[in-house]
Amino acid sequence: MLYQLLIAPDGSTTVPYASSGCLDIYEVSAEEMMAGKYSFRDFEHPEDSLLIDGMVADLHQTLQQFNLEFRIVTPSGIVKWIQAVAHPIKQADGSIIWDGVVMDVSDRKNIEAEREKLLLELAKVNRKLEQANQELGNYSQTLEQKVEERTTELKAAQQRIIAQEKLASLGTLTAGVAHELRNPLNFVKNYAEGSIELSQELLDTLEPVISTLDPETLELTQ
Repeated sequence: MLYQLLIAPDGSTTVPYASSGCLDIYEVSAEEMMAGKYSFRDFEHPEDSLLIDGMVADLHQTLQQFNLEFRIVTPSGIVKWIQAVAHPIKQADGSIIWDGVVMDVSDRKNIEAEREKLLLELAKVNRKLEQANQELGNYSQTLEQKVEERTTELKAAQQRIIAQEKLASLGTLTAGVAHELRNPLNFVKNYAEGSIELSQELLDTLEPVISTLDPETLELTQ
């Protein structure tokens, strides 16, 4: 919509011109707007009015170009985003005429809002992913530590088993050696005991005739 806004020295406003696009944007005809039945500011969203007040007050002093995106609410209750651009021309009587254009940028703003929403959701997903990666890293580190500890325990158990097997083998070998040694020792012991008994019996047998033996034979019996 093309428009022209006149601000009188006393601060009152009129709309000398509004194009037919006024109906598409504001849902009121250009004729109604030019007749003063409506004012552009009648449609401002309540949450954006303070922002517009401050900018308008500054621009009246500086006479710089007006360029602002804000929301309006149409008579049917539809909220729209518009971009208003206007250039001021100060008149000799002190009034200011603003020649401008109003564009409906709702589609772009909705796309930007959806994009911002998707970016926020993506950021949340990224944070969750980072958290999951951190937890996975911690779990991997803990698992690695547990595997290392378990490996150490298994090595220690293996060493104990090897030591026990060596002790068992040594015990078997010792028992075998003792057995092999015991047999000849028993034989020697039994032979010695038998020899002692036979010698004693021989001495007992010779005792009656010892006195009759010559000295050399007697020496052999002792």
